[in-house]
Amino acid sequence: MIEDANHQGTSQRDEPTIAEQCQQNAPVAGATVEAQSSPPNADKDVAYSERNYILERKKYRAEKLTLLALLIYTAIAGYQAWKTREAIQSSDDSFKKTLAQMQAQTHAQQVTANSASQSADNAKKSLDFLRASQGAFLQCRIETPFADPSEPTTMVTCINNGKTPAKSVTATLIYKRSDASGKVRQNDSRNISRPSIVPTDAIQVIFPVSIPVDYAEWQRETFTVTASTTYDNGVERITQGYCWGLAASAKIKGFRWVNCEDVKAVKEYPFR
Repeated sequence: MIEDANHQGTSQRDEPTIAEQCQQNAPVAGATVEAQSSPPNADKDVAYSERNYILERKKYRAEKLTLLALLIYTAIAGYQAWKTREAIQSSDDSFKKTLAQMQAQTHAQQVTANSASQSADNAKKSLDFLRASQGAFLQCRIETPFADPSEPTTMVTCINNGKTPAKSVTATLIYKRSDASGKVRQNDSRNISRPSIVPTDAIQVIFPVSIPVDYAEWQRETFTVTASTTYDNGVERITQGYCWGLAASAKIKGFRWVNCEDVKAVKEYPFR
C-alpha cells in the first residue's frame, strides 16, 4: 500500500499543473513572434481569377446566344425551303392537273368533232343515196345544131335524169357575146318557170348566133352561156349552175363549147 501511494503520488507529479502549462505557453522574453500574413501577390491573383471568370462567363453566354441564333436561323431557312418546295410541288401538281384537264377537253372536243364529222358524212351519204335512188336531177347540156348553116344556133337542154318529178322549177339562161374590145354584141336572157318536170322530160332554149360564121372573128370574141336551175328534187330544194364558153379556131376552121374555165386552154391548143 505504501508503494501504491508512492506510485500514485509520482503519477500525479508527472502531470503538469495549469500554472506550469501557462508558463510553458507564455512567450519567452526577448523572442520575436512572427505574424502569419498572406503572400504579397495573392490579391492580384484573386482579382485576375475573378475577371477571367467573368470574361469566360460572358464568352460562354455569347456562344450560347450565337448558337441559339444559328439554330433559329437554320429553322427559319429550313421552314422557308420547305414552304418553297411545297409551293413548287403544289404548282407542279396544279400545272399537271390543268394540263391533264386540257388534254381531256381536247380529246373530248376531238371525239365530238370526229363524231360530228362522221354524222355529217353519214347524213351526206344518206342524202346522196336518196337523191340517186328517189330524187329528181336536172342535167343541162349545150350544143350547136346546124340545121341551116346560114342561121347557126345554140341550144341548151335541161333534162330530168332522176327517179321522181322535179317540182317548182325555175331556170335562168343567158347567152352573151362580146367582141375583142369587150363591147357586147349579143345579150339574150330567158327565164323559165315550170310546176313540174317528170323524169326524161326536159326544158329547151335556143339562142341564135349572129352570122357570118367567121372562125377568125369568133376566135377573137368571147361567147358565154350560163344556166341556173332551182327545184325541189323530192329530198330538198337545190340550185345548180352551169357555164360554157365557145372555143373557136381559125386554123382548123372549127369550134366547140367547153366549160368556161377551159376556154383559154382550148383556144391555145384546139381539139387536143
